[in-house]
Amino acid sequence: MKKCILAFPLPVSVDKATTFLADKIHLQLPEISGTLLIVPGCSLSFSGILQGPVAGLDDIFEEHALLEPEELENIRNHGSLFFLQCTLQSVADFNSLMKVIVSFLDGGALGIYMEQCGCASSASLFKAIATSDLPMEGFLNFIETREDLYTLGMESFGLPDVCISLTSGDTETLRNILSCVADALFMENLPVDTGTKWADADGAEFEFRKEAKLPYKKGSFEFNAQGVWRLIKRANASE
Repeated sequence: MKKCILAFPLPVSVDKATTFLADKIHLQLPEISGTLLIVPGCSLSFSGILQGPVAGLDDIFEEHALLEPEELENIRNHGSLFFLQCTLQSVADFNSLMKVIVSFLDGGALGIYMEQCGCASSASLFKAIATSDLPMEGFLNFIETREDLYTLGMESFGLPDVCISLTSGDTETLRNILSCVADALFMENLPVDTGTKWADADGAEFEFRKEAKLPYKKGSFEFNAQGVWRLIKRANASE
């Protein structure tokens, strides 16, 4: 199972970041980078690494969502990056991690980049997602091929990714469907097997089918060892 690797762009340089994290987030970094890190009020085990700024980081954030000019400028001019790594085993772990992320963003981190799936959100966007009905959406990337839309990021929850044909609706609707399914798989422990049925909020019914041919090769960034399941929209929910 992939670890969650979170990168927070900070508004201060590396030499000032330790003080910034202590003052704004009440986080004391260990003397040895990458060793066990205790986050106040959280039972999860973390490791943390501080590094210098990365050129072009603003382009990565801009690819994923529209940013306000000030947000884009701040991310472009970030002074350092703080990486936080952990493993999620349960919904309780997820809820704890969400609180930690929001505390970083409230404390002045400019946004968050999820290295395990390649998605990025500004501080304001992620905090809005965190209070929405689908907080897992902040941990998901979406990959569109010529025929299908795939999630990317479910392996860090110990789950397969899911996909759906582009003929099943417009892209925004399909993203919402996949986000809802991801939420059901993890938050509600929806069991998945061939023929398992799931209905969206509008009553449209879908069936799961395991994909025999994975879209990505083993060893690639996108590869999910848990596999991929396809959502097939039923033509008639009563059949």
